[in-house]
Amino acid sequence: MLALMFRHAWAISCMKDSDVGGHDMLYTVDVGRIFKIPEAAGYRGYYSLEREVPGGACEGTSKLLAESLKCLNESAAE
Repeated sequence: MLALMFRHAWAISCMKDSDVGGHDMLYTVDVGRIFKIPEAAGYRGYYSLEREVPGGACEGTSKLLAESLKCLNESAAE
């Protein structure tokens, strides 16, 4: 489903590494795997980072930013 959506995305995409669902269940994603989906679809837009989980906003956002930059740099090097 995500791959189909990225064929039509052109401006901005929100990047999250986790989300809180029903019953306060924390769901996490493989950031590296997720970044490969827009790359394969030819997405060239911007990413915004979002954190909605409990805990320190600065630490979590810094971690997501570092992981996102690592993934984007790896794709650029390939």
